[in-house]
Amino acid sequence: MSEDWREQAACLETPPEIFFSTIYSDIKQAKGICSECPVRLVCLTDSLEKQDRFGVFGGVDHYERRRALQINNEGHATALVKPLRCPLCRNENLVVNKKRRSWMSVTCAPCTLTWVAKRVVPRKPTPEQETNEVVEPTVPAGS
Repeated sequence: MSEDWREQAACLETPPEIFFSTIYSDIKQAKGICSECPVRLVCLTDSLEKQDRFGVFGGVDHYERRRALQINNEGHATALVKPLRCPLCRNENLVVNKKRRSWMSVTCAPCTLTWVAKRVVPRKPTPEQETNEVVEPTVPAGS
């Protein structure tokens, strides 16, 4: 992807510390700047492709992007209780374009954002979990 879109970004003159801050007011300010940006969708798509782990990109913070990518802080796939949502418009109306064992391509129908999410593959239960039996220790006879 060409980086020409960065020259049109609304954040061009803004200090980058605001977009990488952990302070709520800074995150809110960064999202406000992004909401008026003409290249917001391209910025968010680029961030999702690169799987940026920190900062606000396209008006979406790192927690929202991690949820969209279904990865935890260490970058591992994680099972979510809540359904997958679009990080841009928060819609749950998603279309799965391609599905592979470890990933799936997802498109949000209303805002047309497309990204690749890691698939959550349940682990196979161990033999101990399958039987759920409690094994009592045996005591030798005559003790």
